[in-house]
Amino acid sequence: MLRSAWWQGSGGDIASNILQVLSMIRQDQFESFFYLTIDDGPSADTSEKIRLLADHKNRASWFCLGKKLENYPETAMQLIESGHVIGNHSYAHPHFSAITLDECRDEIVRTEKIIEELYSKSDAQRPAKLFRFPFGDQGHLENGKPSNNPEKLLHKARLQQLLKDMGFQKKPVSPVEHHGVCSNQPADIDWLWSYDIRDWAIGHTDGFRLSPEKVTKNLISFLKNYDKKKNQIILTHDHEKTAQYFPYFIEAFSERGLAFYLP
Repeated sequence: MLRSAWWQGSGGDIASNILQVLSMIRQDQFESFFYLTIDDGPSADTSEKIRLLADHKNRASWFCLGKKLENYPETAMQLIESGHVIGNHSYAHPHFSAITLDECRDEIVRTEKIIEELYSKSDAQRPAKLFRFPFGDQGHLENGKPSNNPEKLLHKARLQQLLKDMGFQKKPVSPVEHHGVCSNQPADIDWLWSYDIRDWAIGHTDGFRLSPEKVTKNLISFLKNYDKKKNQIILTHDHEKTAQYFPYFIEAFSERGLAFYLP
């Protein structure tokens, strides 16, 4: 069940600050197309998130893990029946730079079979065939950064060809503004993102840890300064430990009349 504690008490000031900034940003300043993408689900909170998005007349592209789809098949069916898009996010969320091409293929194919079975059982046509690498790792990372190592670049190229051969679709619009570790090249098939709200870092146990206040500050900065001539792919996560922040995120954008598009 989604929790509202972050909105209230000590968190109320944070929410008020964001809404104040949002109120100063006129709706007609938003010229970009926004795509909401949600990684790592489904979870025990997914059904409530579906309901919340429906209340705001929004839908999303959910990049799901194969193992989670196996754990929550009824929730996955609810996603499909509610008009959301299920994308492939691998089976177990490995770093693709750290495994062989055959292991990468297995991660993708295993999850594809699960997704295809779900759409077949629902009698719904799959609207888009999308893939996002776990961690945004396209296969050429070393020490957490893109590498020019010829072997790593070859691994990345082979992965892109694999996605193309399997019929995955590129992002529907361009240009897209990227802020992540990696950026999609024009020929890339996978979906990266333009803004990660980094909800996953709240309560993190290592150097990536962020406070709710820092996440808020970053969101405000993004809304004030993003390139309005470029399209935006928003990344958030279907993590139970940070589910309480999801309603605020959706509410903040809805306050500006900003809708999310499907591919």
